[in-house]
Amino acid sequence: MNKTGKNIVKKATALGLIVLTVLFFILSSIYIWRTSFTGSIQIGLGELSSDKYKVVGITPLGKEAQFSKYDYFYFDDSYRLLKEIHIKIDADIGIKQHLIIDKNNYKTLEKENPQLSIFIGSNGTKTSKHIVNFIKFLLRKSWVVFVVLMLLLSLVFSVFSRKDLVKISSKAKKLIREKPRLIASIYLGISLTIILLSGTINWSNNVISGHTPDQVDYQNMAVNQKLDYGVGVSGQICQNTDYKIIFSDKEAIKNNKIIAKRLDRFPAYSFSLGLIYKITGIQPIAIKILQFIILLLIVTTLPILGKEIWDKKGFWAGIIVIPPIFLYLSPYVEIFTADISTVLINILSLLFYIKTRKNFNYKNSLILGLLLGFGLLFKPSLLIFIILLFIDLSILAFFKQRKKVKEFLMLIIAFFVMWLPYNIYAINYAYNDKLVAQKILNEIDKKNYNIDEINKLTNAYYIGNKELKISVEDIEHFKTEIEPSFNKRNFIVLEEESTEGQLQLSFLLYATKHSHIFFLMRYHGSTGIMDINNEYVTNSHPNNSWAFDSTSFYLNDNLQDKSELFRVLNFYWNNPKKLSEISLQKLNNYFENIAPAIPLIILIMVFFNTLYLKKRNRKKTLLSILISIFILGFLIFVPSYKSLVLIFSLLHLYFSEKGKEFFNTPIIFILINLFIFPLATFGNSRYLIYYDFVLFLLSGLLIVELFSLICNYKVKLKDEIY
Repeated sequence: MNKTGKNIVKKATALGLIVLTVLFFILSSIYIWRTSFTGSIQIGLGELSSDKYKVVGITPLGKEAQFSKYDYFYFDDSYRLLKEIHIKIDADIGIKQHLIIDKNNYKTLEKENPQLSIFIGSNGTKTSKHIVNFIKFLLRKSWVVFVVLMLLLSLVFSVFSRKDLVKISSKAKKLIREKPRLIASIYLGISLTIILLSGTINWSNNVISGHTPDQVDYQNMAVNQKLDYGVGVSGQICQNTDYKIIFSDKEAIKNNKIIAKRLDRFPAYSFSLGLIYKITGIQPIAIKILQFIILLLIVTTLPILGKEIWDKKGFWAGIIVIPPIFLYLSPYVEIFTADISTVLINILSLLFYIKTRKNFNYKNSLILGLLLGFGLLFKPSLLIFIILLFIDLSILAFFKQRKKVKEFLMLIIAFFVMWLPYNIYAINYAYNDKLVAQKILNEIDKKNYNIDEINKLTNAYYIGNKELKISVEDIEHFKTEIEPSFNKRNFIVLEEESTEGQLQLSFLLYATKHSHIFFLMRYHGSTGIMDINNEYVTNSHPNNSWAFDSTSFYLNDNLQDKSELFRVLNFYWNNPKKLSEISLQKLNNYFENIAPAIPLIILIMVFFNTLYLKKRNRKKTLLSILISIFILGFLIFVPSYKSLVLIFSLLHLYFSEKGKEFFNTPIIFILINLFIFPLATFGNSRYLIYYDFVLFLLSGLLIVELFSLICNYKVKLKDEIY
């Protein structure tokens, strides 16, 4: 193509992009202006059955969007923008037959109709949040278009505008070299200002249970600790205290009834909240501010971690990903779980692991050991990583650097000093708990039991609850229904209609059978590992349906006296196909929120295409394009394999000629932990944030590498098309 032809193509492309951008901006502005609601929305009618009504959202274009259904609630958390919400009643249940909720009346409707429960994360006044959620919704629904556009643009620039692109990149590189701090400050300042103005964090002085029901336990334990009922005691014990919880889901209401010493909840987080409440009073806003500071520490540490791994390129990779990871983690600031704290601990653990490998001294060993032990008290998210780390450092200390044995022992001692005391306490407490619970159940088993003595013992057992009354009816129901069911299934079924007395007797029975705690993990009221490895598992969610189906594998394996692990291994031995099926379900659920993975996959494809174009290697360029098409095809047409596509893309990058520059031992270990963790657990996508900062950093590094490739492009004086 001659110079005139190239100029026409460039001008046409530029004009087309300008027209599309302006059109998109105008239409988007109109769409957002007509929006009333977006974000997290939940609608409920008290205890009434949800099959008597339905909830639909009306989009700004007038189309209907169905809400999802869960027990008594309808909800929508898709970031879809809505103009109105319609509640259509199928039967007369005491409110108007048809209600329309808009931004002007949803609070009024809630007051006029006590049965109506409306929880809306953002209302019509927060236009900035509508803009953010609109972008999220577009990326979630139209990411395929985004991928195709990215690839087309990279091709257009690589073929038709290489010379201009090189000139611009070279000037930018020169400016970065001359004034790196100024460029980084401007980039971060603009990005974080936009994020903060978008209002992504809810700063209300309450805990909203809808984000995750686990919050109820952590908040209650913190409040009870502040009120001197003890450490790790759940349930709303003090009826005269405002626990500052807004209940917006049924599971949270159920959790709120559990008054017990929760050894299945990791202690460091709730203990930390309790200490803060001792100082500030019961003020959840104080926790949110603290977690916001932790988020700032996370994004501040990322460039340091990047530099430790990949030197200067890693530092700029960390700088580049600060805005997206800040936006990605900001919703966790207002969630009362150990998630945001765990991310920081994991980043610091990886940082000091790398430092220890480079300089195996007492200081680094001490800090690393304390961090790993402290991390287990928050969440055992790095369990596999820790095992690999100890093996790696032991080889380093005993075989490669034999003079580092004392330093390695310092690491082990620091780890156990931090982690072991509470674990010993928890096991000891559970053992004593078992003895006391057994004593109460022995009283119940007596032919002529004394109901007053049973209530006296039970009230002493349940800390802080002095008004608990177990009736004769509760005991009879326990003997005829609860205990036989437990003996058959090996876990407690918490029924919605259960009385307080029946609930407490259930927990007493559970305490007599499940008193051992290893690695601070205890499945409260369920069989844990069997519930996530059976023929009824779908989307990796725990499923105990096997216990209620007489034809299920576990009820017919004749191994009731064996350990759960042995029974699970036996299940897969007899059903080998289920291993791959269930594993894929777990990975897919885990990577359901694949936000950091999709950009990484795109960047890997663009990186290889650019690399081989630069080297003018026709065969490898063609192969890279074919692989890109293959990967894109899987993402579009077989989305159930998105987790495997990510694994394939990472392996493709690892085995490339630059793979050793991207992956070192610590990074490989954290990635192994990332993929094995969901297979060993139920694969909650929320847990992905514990490790995917590495995916963000890899994305940032690829951007730096692409920039470097463009800057170093050798453009001939004579224009030509490769």
